Amino acid sequence: MGEEIEDPSVKQKRQEPIVVESTQMDMYFQNFETKIYLTMMQLSRVVVQTNTELKVLTETITKQMADYGAFKLEVKEKFEDVDHEMDIVQEQMQEVNKTIEDLQIQNKNLMKKVDYLENQSRRNNIKIVGLPEGNLITIVILSRQKCGLSGCMTWYLVGMAAADFLVLVTAVILNRISTIYFPVLFLSITPVCCLKLALNYATIDISVWLTVAFTFNRFVAICCPKWKSKYCTKKMAAVIIGSVCSASIVKNIPWYFAYEPLYIVNKIPWFCNVKLRFSIEYSWLTFDWFQRIYNPCVPFFLMLLLNALTVRHILAANKARKRIRNRTNEAKQRDSEIHSRRKSIILLFSISGSFIVLWATHVINVKYVRFSNSENAMGFCIQETGFMLGLLSCCTNTCIYAATQRKFREEFKNVIKYPFKLIFKD
Repeated sequence: MGEEIEDPSVKQKRQEPIVVESTQMDMYFQNFETKIYLTMMQLSRVVVQTNTELKVLTETITKQMADYGAFKLEVKEKFEDVDHEMDIVQEQMQEVNKTIEDLQIQNKNLMKKVDYLENQSRRNNIKIVGLPEGNLITIVILSRQKCGLSGCMTWYLVGMAAADFLVLVTAVILNRISTIYFPVLFLSITPVCCLKLALNYATIDISVWLTVAFTFNRFVAICCPKWKSKYCTKKMAAVIIGSVCSASIVKNIPWYFAYEPLYIVNKIPWFCNVKLRFSIEYSWLTFDWFQRIYNPCVPFFLMLLLNALTVRHILAANKARKRIRNRTNEAKQRDSEIHSRRKSIILLFSISGSFIVLWATHVINVKYVRFSNSENAMGFCIQETGFMLGLLSCCTNTCIYAATQRKFREEFKNVIKYPFKLIFKD
């Protein structure tokens, strides 16, 4: 088919290079594989080394992290310790501040005590002289019921005289005179001293509120005739006097527990000193304020109100009676009803007016010292003057009876003359 026949030599030549190229390629690939193998071996060593280094580094980092965690925990514990110590310091500071406040209060109270003792020493030359025997004579005279007064008025006046007598005994003799002139007696032992003070407050309350009850009784008798038959009786007077005495005693029982010993000598407590909590605790502060308002503020203003209403009613009644008498042409004649009322009205206004005048200073002292919280020489003078005039009001009723009641003066003269009659008769 016209196919060319190739020369064998040429064919051999062609095949030989091909064999040579195949061998070179194998060698090349073998070398390449060897290089790859070596490279892989190197990479493996590098990876192993890297892994080892990473492992060491990881362990190092883990250890450092653990150390950091321990350090962080330690720092946290230290901060907690510091915070706890700060809390302790704050608590200690609060205790220190409280102690400072207590010391300031104690210092203030000690200054008051020093001032009080100094004033007491200055007061030794001041003496209040009461007349307890005058009140006893008044009780005897009024009990005989020969003074022309109603039975109800007599009960009130006898109760007031007895209360005034007890005030003079407890407040003047047992508290003032015995403390100033006989300080080292059994009366100065703390339990007895506390009892004296409680009785002092109780008797003063009884005296003041019986005066108010008497004024209210006269107010009812003059201004409220409808209630007179029910209220102005001996039985009602006895009930009111007993109630006032009982309430005053019960109300002043806490005063016995408001004091503590000023000194303790040979295990014996001496004198009375107001407890520190009396000026701190709300219960004692409330009781003190109630005491100041209960006596004398409320009685003082009640006396003013009752007397003002009584005066208004008397003036209105007198005007109306004069108009009626002018119409009936009896204006020139003596009005026996007005004349009969005059003695009791004069007695009422004398007792009430004396009470208001003598207790006004004490009321001013409560307003000046207690409400304004001012403590100075002026406050002390007002306080002591108020106490003196308040005690003086318990000595003046006998003089008032003698000045306003003719029959009382006659009975008083008979009582004074009676011992001499017995002597000269014998």
